[in-house]
Amino acid sequence: MSAHATAHREQVSPLAHLTRGERWWRWPLLALAAVYLAIVAHYFDHILANVVIVADASSAQVIGELHSHAAASNTYLGNMPWYSTLIFEMATGWLPGHRQIWEAGPYAFGLGAIALATWTTAQVVGRRLACLTAVLLVCASPAMLSQMFWLNDHATSNYSLVLLAALLILMQTRADSLRRATAVAVSLGVGVLVGVNMASDDLLTLAGPASLLIACAVAWRLHPSERTARAGAFCAIAAAAMVATAPLTTALMHADHIFPAPFSITFASSEAIATNVRDWWQSVALLGNGSFFGEAVTPVTVLSAICATLSVLTILLIPRWTWRHLKDRSMSNHEGGGALSAYLVFWAGSVVLVSAAFIFSSLPVETQTSRYLTSLPFAAAAIVPVFARRGTLARAAVILGTAIFAFTSARSLLTGDLISQPTEGPTPQVAREIATVAERLGATEGYAQYWDAAPLTWSSDFRIRAYPVFACRRSPMCPGPLNFIASWYQPHPEVRSFLVTDSTQELYVPPRELGRAFATYTFGTVTMRVYDYDITSDIRWP
Repeated sequence: MSAHATAHREQVSPLAHLTRGERWWRWPLLALAAVYLAIVAHYFDHILANVVIVADASSAQVIGELHSHAAASNTYLGNMPWYSTLIFEMATGWLPGHRQIWEAGPYAFGLGAIALATWTTAQVVGRRLACLTAVLLVCASPAMLSQMFWLNDHATSNYSLVLLAALLILMQTRADSLRRATAVAVSLGVGVLVGVNMASDDLLTLAGPASLLIACAVAWRLHPSERTARAGAFCAIAAAAMVATAPLTTALMHADHIFPAPFSITFASSEAIATNVRDWWQSVALLGNGSFFGEAVTPVTVLSAICATLSVLTILLIPRWTWRHLKDRSMSNHEGGGALSAYLVFWAGSVVLVSAAFIFSSLPVETQTSRYLTSLPFAAAAIVPVFARRGTLARAAVILGTAIFAFTSARSLLTGDLISQPTEGPTPQVAREIATVAERLGATEGYAQYWDAAPLTWSSDFRIRAYPVFACRRSPMCPGPLNFIASWYQPHPEVRSFLVTDSTQELYVPPRELGRAFATYTFGTVTMRVYDYDITSDIRWP
């Protein structure tokens, strides 16, 4: 038997005493995950429709489609400069089915990341307990699931952390058996990929390299060996590649006239920290199926409250569990201990760093900014199976908690808004109706409030192009404020245009300050005004 196989057997030895009857729990949990995936597959189009009407999400597809037609014109992305997403769109935009790839790809990437996270967990706790990681991540809460369908949000950073964890464990378990050239190539490849994502998200810059290097340092310090030393060296190569790739990516994007939208992050004031702590735990509860605030007491809301409690407690206890493990294992010569120590430190480090960035910065805005914390459920799913190794009682508690979470996720998905047909705002049906009117009147380009512009453009399959505007002091309208291309606001004399406003959104554009519209149409909450001239002349840069 190889040294690696021996080490792996020793790692999972705490479960060796389980009888066959004690292992039945995997199958009901896996069945719940299968049911959840079946629900997602059945309502896939409905989920996509609800994601598309979110301007922050559909803006990525719109800019990806139109960027190639805006040579030498500045492109401004969101508060999070999603360079990696735009690079992906540039690489796939020539494909005939790229629209479907951009819509379904994010969830496919998510399932791939879940598979990789499950494999990584299996290397440190065994395949049986790794099923817990798979179920907890597959059965995402509606709040998490919606983020998994975005191309341009923090999901890519979460998957980057999963990739770093996989690299860490690969090196901690096999660094002494891998060929040096292979290990260096893998480390460089992971580093470059994560570095591109780091350029897109400051949270990953904060949590990625630091967590990786600290984990390797702790593993080497507590379990000194040739393997942990080599693992640390290869992870350092990956970290160096990340640090070099991130600024290079930013420089290349700027050279191609692609910039982030102006966005200032400051330290939180002393008065705001208490509010940020409240926003933190409420966001963690929301991401963990704990959407029960203000609801009547029913069996369903009780389950949601249980999920909220379990989610918050798990995240809070991750640093403590990690510290207790390090104290227990610090004098151990257990051969697989280095991988487990590194694994725990990596995820605990990411939890602490991301949470600190949230609490001590100006980022939080109630649960609207829960997207900044979507890496925490990945950390919880990674570490909970480790806790289950502590004994029969711990294992029973984890299995029960996972079952409650998975069941609540499936039920919340079936009864929530994510699978319902959108009925207000820039729905796909409204986009098609506006496109029909615009084509008949010869006014296929115009402007809309930011929250409506990209959804209308994408859902109409570019039959119309609605560019985002908002009200500002210098003129009735200003470009943006996020996710736009400067060339969209160049005037075209003697061309008809339109303006779309939405009663469900804040009225960014006061139509009374524009000229007289020669036609007005109402589609539910959305109003379309068509002008005999190009209203671009009323737009000024702030």
